[in-house]
Amino acid sequence: MYVQILTIHPREGKLEEIHELYRDYLVPEIRQQEGYRGFYLIPRPAHGQLLAVTMWKDRAAAEGAEEQNLLLEQRAGYPLYASAPEKEGLDVLYFNTLA
Repeated sequence: MYVQILTIHPREGKLEEIHELYRDYLVPEIRQQEGYRGFYLIPRPAHGQLLAVTMWKDRAAAEGAEEQNLLLEQRAGYPLYASAPEKEGLDVLYFNTLA
């Protein structure tokens, strides 16, 4: 498993719009891509940040979807962000789920 983490700095008062954007537009598009495994949108109010965490089958699946996802993100999200998101990709060492 592999995760991509975007650290987003939302513009003042835009948190709900970003939530709706991911829920209604971005995630439905991203989830159709090969190797998609899940998504979390995590607010960090004390840091003025929002973490968008996308889970993938492996690094190859994440990298294969990266260009399209970046295009979606830039087109739809950037007007809601105070600055460009910071991106990080990480291999998952251990994963456990109830399902």
